[in-house]
Amino acid sequence: MVYNDHKYHWLSGDINYKDYGGRWYRKEDDHLFTVIEMVNMDNACGDTSHGKYLCIVNEVSIDDPIKNADALNCCGVSLTDAMDNIELLIDSLVSYGSNTICSNYSNNFNKLLKWGKRV
Repeated sequence: MVYNDHKYHWLSGDINYKDYGGRWYRKEDDHLFTVIEMVNMDNACGDTSHGKYLCIVNEVSIDDPIKNADALNCCGVSLTDAMDNIELLIDSLVSYGSNTICSNYSNNFNKLLKWGKRV
């Protein structure tokens, strides 16, 4: 089961997100979104010296049409598809580069995800 709550919604990642990572998002206003990215460090790079999991909290703004087009192009997503599904644009912007608010490591996935949602 993909973890959702009343504020954050599943964005992207593997169905087995604890092993391969995942992203969740929350809408702050019409143009601003908070995205939590969970990374399994063992799977990503093999370095678990800081903790098995990394939580990155990002802020994504969709109000710059040039950056939006560049991000979509970089990720191979058409503008038409993104207009029908805002989640494609949000996910593309995170992959393209977004404003990282904070990050943290832990060996406990659930506690770390809860930490990210409280930021």
